Amino acid sequence: MSVKTFGDVSSLFQKTFQIDKPQTNRPKIVFINLMDNALGTEKHFLNILKKASPDAEVILCRMACNHKDPRYFNEQNYLNSDRYQDWQTVIGNTYADQVIVSGINRGLLSYDDMKNDYKDFWDECCTLFRKLQHATRNGQVGHATLICWAAFAAMKDLYEVEKDIHAEKFYGLFPHKIPSSDHPLVKGTQGSEILIPQSRYSYMESSHLKDVIDYHQGTVAMDGPDGPAIWTLEQQRISCIINHPEYSIDTLHKEYEFGKSKEGDDFAPPRNYDVQNINCAKHRETFAELEEFCTVFYRNLINHALEARPNASLPYKRSDEENSRPDIVLRQDFQRG
Repeated sequence: MSVKTFGDVSSLFQKTFQIDKPQTNRPKIVFINLMDNALGTEKHFLNILKKASPDAEVILCRMACNHKDPRYFNEQNYLNSDRYQDWQTVIGNTYADQVIVSGINRGLLSYDDMKNDYKDFWDECCTLFRKLQHATRNGQVGHATLICWAAFAAMKDLYEVEKDIHAEKFYGLFPHKIPSSDHPLVKGTQGSEILIPQSRYSYMESSHLKDVIDYHQGTVAMDGPDGPAIWTLEQQRISCIINHPEYSIDTLHKEYEFGKSKEGDDFAPPRNYDVQNINCAKHRETFAELEEFCTVFYRNLINHALEARPNASLPYKRSDEENSRPDIVLRQDFQRG
């Protein structure tokens, strides 16, 4: 897998731009990093994508508002480095098979709070969601995947689905059911039920959400403890994920310790998860199964995106130059703020 980074990208701002059509089966993935801990999130998702599709080209993008106000992003300088570029220089200017938008730790804030306290960020997010909706419809993007907060916010902006906020953090290990093993995002998985972490304050009313999914030509790929956890929209060209199959065995424990440091010892522990013995045999088995599922799931996402390509592609073969490149060293540790 290669990661494409950029120096000066000012020349890419043009009023007209010819969309380049993919010529090989090598997936082109755009990862838009919203998270406060940008470096840890980047490395974690690159590790997932490398397992799912070793030959993929990954383009790293940031929000343009990152340049304006450091309170939007804790690691502002890192996101402003040449490793990243503004998403506006990519989406709609070059064909992308898959666009992935990460979450961000803003679940305790209402949408009105976001509009008032993080106006530039909220406005740009809405522009991004609408651009992705347009790009998946007109063939500029094969598939868009929105994770956690981004999924909630897009449902509000694009489809007017409101959210409510739990009194305390809703997190832990929960059983999830797969309604149909034929769904393109979960095909190849074993069984119809799996334990997957949830970690959020927000929730949407389940029956209304299902009605909206159905109305906008989507399907539920996985049901969680309080409604859909993974679903598609727009003829399965957009996916929303509000659970966390990418979590490591210790991520919930780190979130618990972080919560206690902020709110005191009364901060509730994650449900169905033993914070005193995270490496017990039961957890090791659960997260080994989860790691396998996560690889299959993201491989399905990428393959599903490839099926949307606007023209037939040649089989991808690695060049001698690519075969000689060392693999990217990806750090395994990952902690959410």
